[in-house]
Amino acid sequence: MSSLSLEVIEQRTCRRTLLWNHKTQQGFTLIELLVSVVVIAILAAIALPSYLNQAGKARGSEAKSNLGTINRAQQAYRFSNGTFASDINDLELDAVTLSSQHYVYSVVGSVGTATAVAEPNSNDYKVYAAGVAQGNDNTSIQIICESLQSKGAASDNTATVNVNAGPPAIASCSAGSRLQ
Repeated sequence: MSSLSLEVIEQRTCRRTLLWNHKTQQGFTLIELLVSVVVIAILAAIALPSYLNQAGKARGSEAKSNLGTINRAQQAYRFSNGTFASDINDLELDAVTLSSQHYVYSVVGSVGTATAVAEPNSNDYKVYAAGVAQGNDNTSIQIICESLQSKGAASDNTATVNVNAGPPAIASCSAGSRLQ
């Protein structure tokens, strides 16, 4: 090959390299940006319902934990006073247990049984109910029930417990709720 042809080839190669470098420095095309936005939107659409479901489960766990604490406090109150507390303030629970942004707690007590309800502040969460009974044979039983759907899903959607002092002490969840 002659030196002239090598020189032409070098110039073409150099020109292609310059054109290639110039093209890669321009940035992303509109199509590339749209594809990436669509992929991110699809991932968000898949992840968001899962996240919201987990947040609802966490709120339910808070309510169940607090109702368990109320049940244990009711048993201690009955051991000391011979009857269950009829007011939640009589249980002398710490403010952390009863302070909830998501649920309002209430209790009803008598000599042999007591019930507590965690009523949600939002229609998106489930209702929880708890009960404790002290049998005539000094056995006690406690139960926590959960409504089958969130508070706003149905007009009669509540969780209630049925407790009986016995003997023996028995407890069950009413229709529309399940044992937890």
